[in-house]
Amino acid sequence: IMRRSPATAAASYQGSLKPHLGFWVRFVSNRISGDFRLKLARHGISVAEWAFKRELAEHGAITPSRLAVHLSMTCGGVTKNGPMDD
Repeated sequence: IMRRSPATAAASYQGSLKPHLGFWVRFVSNRISGDFRLKLARHGISVAEWAFKRELAEHGAITPSRLAVHLSMTCGGVTKNGPMDD
């Protein structure tokens, strides 16, 4: 897949929102998030799995309800979306 550089992608955008700071903040955020997701994927891990592992590394063994608080998720979201052992 051929990816456009951030400068090329931004230059190709012709919308009226381009001059607004909010456009550029969102544009940069999306680029960083996308690049991070791709780097994790190369290691066979999703962003959600990385977030879970990061919290567990910081806090050790914690209950799903505490993990939910740390991740700003519901308990149901933690148990539904958490990483599964292979």
